Order: sequence, then structure tokens, then C-alpha cells
Amino acid sequence: AAQRVWRVGASGSGDGEENTADDDDSQLVVKLDCDRGTAKCLTITCQVYNLPARDSVTVEIKARLWNSTLVEDYSDVDRVEIYSKSTVIIDSVYTQDPSNDHESILTVALPDRQLEPKQPPAWWIYILSAA
Repeated sequence: AAQRVWRVGASGSGDGEENTADDDDSQLVVKLDCDRGTAKCLTITCQVYNLPARDSVTVEIKARLWNSTLVEDYSDVDRVEIYSKSTVIIDSVYTQDPSNDHESILTVALPDRQLEPKQPPAWWIYILSAA
């Protein structure tokens, strides 16, 4: 999947449009989204049978995002936005309200740059630690 990086300024809308503001408040943002083609995505199909009227089903998906992966892959950005979505498809023989058949969520991940020092310690630190 192609990766796209946006520079979002303090006044930027963050809606996917690139903001070319060169102010100090701007951030580099990676947006991982299946609809934009910027993420490797998969479809999970869960079929529910024989559900009585007025009963409900909850489908819960858990995932882990390791900080080491985030730092390795996105060490040069300020944040990673991960867009997830779900859709419920109900057989057309049933009458139902389609207004709640779609849901989406945004996960914002901040790479912990403390794991990677930007520069090695100054030479005098080594001398003090050896004394």
C-alpha cells in the first residue's frame, strides 16, 4: 500500500488535505486508511444465524500495535492515524433500519521517540560515568 504523509498545521483541518504551512506548530501525519489505499487491509466476515427478533450480537475485534513497530516504521512522523470501519449487511428479506449499519473509528498513535535518541550522548558524559 502506498504511504502518504501530510503536514498538518495548527489551523489545518486534518481532513486529509495537505497543509503546506511552514509554522512551528505543523506536524507530519501518516494516515492509514483502506479507502485511501494507504493501508494493508483485510475483510473479516462474521455470519450470525438464527438470531431471534429484538436480540443483539456484539462483534469485538482486538488488535495490538507495538510501539517498537511504530518507532521502526514511522520514526520520522509525529503521529499515525489509523482509520477502521465496519459494515453490517442484513439479508434483504428482513425489514430493518439501515441508519446504524456502518461504524468507523479513528485511532491516533504517537511514536515514542524516547526509544531512539536523536544523537549519541556528548563525549564528556562517558568520562563522568567512568569516574
